[in-house]
Formats: sequence, structure tokens, C-alpha cells
Amino acid sequence: MLPDLLAQLPEHEEIGSVTADGAYDTRRCLVAINERGAEARIPIRKNGRAWNADSQAA
Repeated sequence: MLPDLLAQLPEHEEIGSVTADGAYDTRRCLVAINERGAEARIPIRKNGRAWNADSQAA
């Protein structure tokens, strides 16, 4: 859902950061945020692990 929302914003529109709750702590969401050059401000889920943006294999 979040990647679809980000896709609705024009490419030239700068996004500084994206804030969401832990439900959006998924690789798909983090990749979409990273591709727009924004900072993700999403807490890691209770059962989650830290994610490295350099390893984008989904």
C-alpha cells in the first residue's frame, strides 16, 4: 500500500522522510522509500531485524 501511495506523488516532488508505524516495516516499503531518496522513520517490528538498504533482494 505505501509503495502505491508514494507512486502517486510526482517524481520531481522531493520527499524528505516517511513516518509510519511498525506495520510498514517491510522490505517492499523500505525499498520504495529509499528509491525516492527519503528517510524512513519506521520502528522495527517486534519480530523484525535491522535491514540494510544495500541488500535490496526481495
